Amino acid sequence: MAAITIVMYFQFVLTAVFFGFSMGVAPVVSYKFGAQDTAQMKRVCRFCLGATVICSLVSYVLSRLTIGFCLSVFTDPDSPVFAITMEGFPLYAVSFLFMGVSIFASSLFTALSNGTASAVISFARTFLFLVGMLLLLPQLLGETGVWLAVPTAELLGMAVSIGFLIWGKRVYEY
Repeated sequence: MAAITIVMYFQFVLTAVFFGFSMGVAPVVSYKFGAQDTAQMKRVCRFCLGATVICSLVSYVLSRLTIGFCLSVFTDPDSPVFAITMEGFPLYAVSFLFMGVSIFASSLFTALSNGTASAVISFARTFLFLVGMLLLLPQLLGETGVWLAVPTAELLGMAVSIGFLIWGKRVYEY
């Protein structure tokens, strides 16, 4: 439990980047949509998706490179918690590759005044898939399932987000 709690603190810092970026560009998307400037909205959305993917890769690499140092702030490097976390974190860190797209997609649909799509993405990612994977994967895979629950939930959430993004491209012309 201590190991997962420490990793969740790490996740909060990295997701703050995605939330900050997504909230920052939402007014621009909303303005371009309201002004019916589809050409500029396409450029903004394309840039945002590219930036999100790059930030996802950087977050993953950065988390893998700094986990030892960050973990030592919370627990002694000779402790069992440190060892458990160092063993499981590479599995958990994969979630950083997926979460940015879902966070951006949810924010995008909020900016486009589609609260339903935004809510479905957020609910699926943070509750439905996460709770489902936390109940299912540890039963199937033991301790490894605990570490894989968040990445699997984020992957499923990203799949839902991509589905909405594809649908939204036709509807909103971004």
